[in-house]
Amino acid sequence: MILVSKGMYEEITFNNLSKFRNFKNVDDQKEYWNLLNIEMRHINEIWLLNNAEKLYRLVNLILIAALLKDVAVFPYWNKNV
Repeated sequence: MILVSKGMYEEITFNNLSKFRNFKNVDDQKEYWNLLNIEMRHINEIWLLNNAEKLYRLVNLILIAALLKDVAVFPYWNKNV
C-alpha cells in the first residue's frame, strides 16, 4: 500500500472501475469486480482475525494482572476493589 492524500483519493466502484483498468467487455469487468470483492473480504477477515487475537491476548493479560494483584509489581492496585 502507498500513502495517498485525501485530495487524490477516489473510491473505486463498479461504475468507475474502467477509469483505472481497461476491459475487453462488461463480463471481464464483472469478473474483475468480483475478484476485488473476494480480496477485500479476505483482507477484512485477516484484519478481524488479527484484532481478535490481540483482544484475546489483552484479556488474558488483564486476567493475569487481576490474579497477580497481590504481587508488588502492582502497588497501585487497590486490593479492596
